Amino acid sequence: MASNLFRATRMISNPQILQVNQAVRCLSTSSVNSDLVKAPIKVFGVQGRYAHAIFSAASKQNCLEKIEKDLVEIKKSIDSDIQLSRLIANPFMKRQVKRGILEDLLKKRNAHELTLKFFGVLTTNNRLGSASDIIEAFSRIMGAHRGEVRCTITTAKKLTNDQLKNVKDSLQGFINKNQKLQVATEIEPKIIGGMIVDIEDKYIDMSIATRIKKVSQALDTAA
Repeated sequence: MASNLFRATRMISNPQILQVNQAVRCLSTSSVNSDLVKAPIKVFGVQGRYAHAIFSAASKQNCLEKIEKDLVEIKKSIDSDIQLSRLIANPFMKRQVKRGILEDLLKKRNAHELTLKFFGVLTTNNRLGSASDIIEAFSRIMGAHRGEVRCTITTAKKLTNDQLKNVKDSLQGFINKNQKLQVATEIEPKIIGGMIVDIEDKYIDMSIATRIKKVSQALDTAA
C-alpha cells in the first residue's frame, strides 16, 4: 500500500504528500481498498492528486456518476454564489465552521456520503480554495472515462456551421473509433485568421499571426 501511495503522490512537497495520503485514506472504505484505482488519464498537480483520489474511491463504490453530478452542482454554486465563494476563500473562518456550513448545504442537496467526506478532507487540509480546480480535474478524468476527447478550436471570428462541421470531420482522424470528440470554440481576433487547434496533447497552430511571425523571423535571419 505504501508504494502505491508514494507513486500517487511523487513530485509534490512533503506537506502535500501527507495531505493527499490522508485524502486517499479518508475516502477509501477499508485499508485493503486504499490502493488507487487507475484513472484513464493522468492529471498532474495537487488538483490532479485529489481528483484521482475521489475517482478511485467513487469507482470502488460504483457511484462515479452520482459523485460527478454532486461536484458539478457544487462547482456551479461556488462559481456563481458570491457568499459561498467568499466563505471558502475566508482564511479567518474556522475550518470546523466551514465544514459545518458545507455539510448542511450538501445534505440539503442529497449529496452522496462520499461527496461529504471529500469536502471534509478539503476543509481539513485547507484546500477548499482549490475545489473548483480539483472538480475540473475530476471532470477531465470522467470525460476520458466515457471516451470523450476534449478539443478547443480558436479562430479570429466565429465559424459557420458548415465550417465547424468540416473541421470536426477532419479532427476525427486524431481520435480512436471508440472515442467521442467534445469540441469547444473560442474567438481570438489577435490570430488574424486561420485557426489554432488544441486536442489532447496536440497543439496545431495554423493561424495567420503565427505565419506572419515566422516570415518576419526568417527575414530577420536573412538580413
